Amino acid sequence: MVIISYLLELIQQGKTHIQVLADDTDIFVLLLFFCWIKKTSAHVTMRKYNDKVIDIKTTADKLEERCLYLLAARALSGCDRVSYPFGKGKIKAINLVLNSEVITLKEFVNPVAKEEAWIEEGLSFLSKLYGGRGITSLANLRCSIFSKKKDPPKIKSLPPTDEAAVQHVRRAHLQEGSRSGDIPGY
Repeated sequence: MVIISYLLELIQQGKTHIQVLADDTDIFVLLLFFCWIKKTSAHVTMRKYNDKVIDIKTTADKLEERCLYLLAARALSGCDRVSYPFGKGKIKAINLVLNSEVITLKEFVNPVAKEEAWIEEGLSFLSKLYGGRGITSLANLRCSIFSKKKDPPKIKSLPPTDEAAVQHVRRAHLQEGSRSGDIPGY
């Protein structure tokens, strides 16, 4: 993204305060990630179009490693070249990472993790995104959600099939890896 490239250039030039005007959740997550990973001393803020200002630097310092998990949640909830789970937006995915003690995406963001480990973690995240608690597969979750409804839900509102979800997780992993792979020493 051009905004992130420009931010990194301003930080390298020694700017002490940088404010980004944006209302986009992707930009918010990317700002958090790059401020955290670069350990910048610059005060970075994001001004939304309603004039609300978010202190990115302070938030990134507070969240620490969860900034990396947010980057993964961004990819898993749909971005750039990755499909999105119908009706499950980025805000829900982000809140899942921020408000849950059980959400971890350590294997998903680990560049040397075995494929089966990060796929399992990605599928678990998708299950939780759709409200699954302790359900072992998305197929079982689909069945559970379908059978609990008085009127059958729209098919598009159900979790993806296990096979489709695995492909989604692979695309998200590739997207997340391409973003973090741009950072020397990461």
